[in-house]
Amino acid sequence: MLKGAYLNYASTNAKVSGNFNPSDIYSDNTVLMDKFGQFVHKLCVELNAPIGSRVILNSGSTESISNVIFWAKNINPFGTVVGTDFDHSSVKANAELHKMNYQQKLHDNTSLLFLTHVKSSTGEILDVDKIVDNINNYTFINEESTMFITDGSLPMMNVDDEQPSIITDSSSFPLVMQNRPLIVLDAAQSIMKIPIDMTKWTLDAVFFSLHKLGGPIGVGVLVIAPGKTFTPLIAGSQQDGLRGGTFPFNIDFEKIMVESSSIRSRKKKWEKAKEFLENEKISVYSPKHKHLYNTLLIDTKDKCSDALIKILADDNIYVGNLTACSKGGHNIRISFDNEKEINNKILKKIVKTINEVH
Repeated sequence: MLKGAYLNYASTNAKVSGNFNPSDIYSDNTVLMDKFGQFVHKLCVELNAPIGSRVILNSGSTESISNVIFWAKNINPFGTVVGTDFDHSSVKANAELHKMNYQQKLHDNTSLLFLTHVKSSTGEILDVDKIVDNINNYTFINEESTMFITDGSLPMMNVDDEQPSIITDSSSFPLVMQNRPLIVLDAAQSIMKIPIDMTKWTLDAVFFSLHKLGGPIGVGVLVIAPGKTFTPLIAGSQQDGLRGGTFPFNIDFEKIMVESSSIRSRKKKWEKAKEFLENEKISVYSPKHKHLYNTLLIDTKDKCSDALIKILADDNIYVGNLTACSKGGHNIRISFDNEKEINNKILKKIVKTINEVH
């Protein structure tokens, strides 16, 4: 609790919350701003962000999705939002909200290329290097003095059960698009797990939610590359005019982004867990491509994953359903950060619960 006489209740109720209004000029706020500055520096190093990149705090990844679509619409209102089947369902929903076409094939008038770095349900990793390299093979009409004419037969985004990628073949016709699209990376599942390189990938923005790193729920981070005319979704003078609203100051930035994890660190544990489940006649999804070794997607035989989750939770075993990612709702997801949490005792209980429910 804040001690002393707080005579600025028009600003905030600091006596109850223990936090001053971020706009107030007190020494405590200066310390908090210094910690935020250190967090921004650490984040930009982690992302290899270009010098001068700007960091926005908002309400989470969904707001970032809506903001980058809104931003793209203001640059090219008649363009298309292009993504992959790795995308969270809110990408399409927010494209429709902003009255923009969303598809998973590259369009000659693309406003936004949306790259979800890691598929939430399976841990599969998008080949961002390949996609960006292919995009760089295009000529953009708005950047050239010579006008190109094509029949619309542009190389498309190949999205199927395998790894999404953009296929290009410059031998038959020139690779031409009307405008250079914004390229945005959803790093909600990849931040601090696999390398991200804003500079190499020429990304216009990267975003994630702080609760993925142990921070508070309801706070997101949106990083904008320098030299971009950014259009805020929520207008206001706060955060240098990048997002209006009170700055979320009740965050311990020193406890966020403490350590990175390795893509290979849990491979043996993941393989043993998969082998155990399959020996117990439980079907486990096997990713066809490079993936994180902290996610197992288990087939529960029918649409009863919610019941399974509740039964397991009563026994202090917490797994995830796929409300945002699953089309059928007949899977449960085991995601683990500490490899000691995934052991035969836990797996036996999961198998027993699945069999009992059926």
